[in-house]
Amino acid sequence: MTVLVTLRSIAYGLGIAESNPTLGGLRDLYLAQWTDYGNLSELRRALELARPLAMLNRALTWRRALLTLPPEQYGEYADAVPGWLQEFLQTVA
Repeated sequence: MTVLVTLRSIAYGLGIAESNPTLGGLRDLYLAQWTDYGNLSELRRALELARPLAMLNRALTWRRALLTLPPEQYGEYADAVPGWLQEFLQTVA
């Protein structure tokens, strides 16, 4: 579930699009560590299938984190839960 956030953070930090080939290379380096469980093509497919679940996981994680704060302290993170849910809905629609 964490590779989605990791790759997005790298893209954001480098100021590149998520479709940039550099991220694909980083994704493959990550997946190469798991080749005991499948070849690279199979692992890419598994990662793509897990992507919507990772979005739901992020929404739930943000919800849990925000529940520890009073609403007036949500600040820039106030849209995190609906944002991740909206992105999830766009991927499954």
